Amino acid sequence: MRRTKACSGDESAEGSDRDDEAQRGHGDAADARRVRQVALVAGAFRRADERHHVPDEQRPAEGQQQPDDEVVTEEDRLCKHPRSVPRPEDDRALPLRETVVMGFHHVALATRDTAATHKFYTEVMGFELVKVNVAPNPGEHGGWSKHFFYDTNGQGGSADNGMIAFWEIHDTEIGDTFPVDINTSAGLPWWVNHIAFDAPTYADLERHRERWRSHGHTVLEIDHDFCVSIYIRDPSNNMVEFCHTTRPFSADELSQASEKVLHPSPEFDRHGAKVTVHEPLTGAAVS
Repeated sequence: MRRTKACSGDESAEGSDRDDEAQRGHGDAADARRVRQVALVAGAFRRADERHHVPDEQRPAEGQQQPDDEVVTEEDRLCKHPRSVPRPEDDRALPLRETVVMGFHHVALATRDTAATHKFYTEVMGFELVKVNVAPNPGEHGGWSKHFFYDTNGQGGSADNGMIAFWEIHDTEIGDTFPVDINTSAGLPWWVNHIAFDAPTYADLERHRERWRSHGHTVLEIDHDFCVSIYIRDPSNNMVEFCHTTRPFSADELSQASEKVLHPSPEFDRHGAKVTVHEPLTGAAVS
């Protein structure tokens, strides 16, 4: 995708300074079924944000944006999300984070394929393996498990900034056919339960996106107004996301959040998510 016009003011200088250092290599690739599903979910997001009416669905208020208003171009994204997002001069807004620290120590999931999981989270996600625990399982029936941890923030093996961990389970009582897709096992579509990792800058988000594409993945990018996210799925079919926060929450948003969270039928948001599908890079490994 090429830019066709320049941004105005300082945004032009920042937007034109593209980071072309995308990591290359062969890794696990998205298959044709996943490519089709990315296209389907992109269409689903567009339909939802264009407020298409279905039975029992709340209709939009008059004056909301029309589908033609939701088209996003490369230059639009560069102008809106330069490398360094200026903080608005608005004392009502919460400041952006100065230091990214996750609110949990780690998230742990089961895997039935350690090799594929390790390859994906080191090569495709760019995380660092920092710890492996091997120990007997709880209970009297025996068995053992391998519990392995990845640093998600590139802090040189620090456990203080949030990790993701996986279980390789060897247990006759548990067996080896347990579900590892956290949505399928819950009877939900694949986009519901997912894990989102922070991208402190838009340049970080771009690097992750291009690395994913270099590994043969079709990447779904969605501008949610207050943040921009990219999505793919791991070898267990669980959706992973990198998300870049583009601005602080306003006082109005904070107030509306309290009103909406328990409201039985709140109004739809006025803004619409902007969806872009990025195809794998030419020459990337695709299986």
